[in-house]
Amino acid sequence: MISIFVAKKEEILSEIKKINDYLKECLRMHFVIRELDCGYLKLCGAIDQILSNYNDSDAIGWLFQWPSCVSTLLKWSIDTSKPFIQLCTKEEEYELNGEYWVEEGNYYFKINVEGFENPPIFICAKKLICVILNDNPFPEKQHIDTS
Repeated sequence: MISIFVAKKEEILSEIKKINDYLKECLRMHFVIRELDCGYLKLCGAIDQILSNYNDSDAIGWLFQWPSCVSTLLKWSIDTSKPFIQLCTKEEEYELNGEYWVEEGNYYFKINVEGFENPPIFICAKKLICVILNDNPFPEKQHIDTS
């Protein structure tokens, strides 16, 4: 039986696309866990590693609602050479479920990180919500004069 709180796969893919489209335009981004409890995991990204500890510097944030399994680093930076977040493959889902006994109805996410060949972050949750807090975190990127 699937919980009424589970998002449709199309909603999840739309949020993943929103995150990846935003981050592929970023020159750099540093991430931290803002909050974690049994109801949600809140991650945020900021362009300055020092300021990433403060909410007012966040450029992007997202919630994994009703997480059932989290394997993560506490701070990390973006690897701009590949998509930041993806759904796990069926094989990865099977492996994670064998290790952590994740409840049916969760989505399995993996997050790529600078300095790691394979994603070191895995999150199982029922829903993903992305919030863009700063539409243009790199204004200098758009104002390059080539004349």
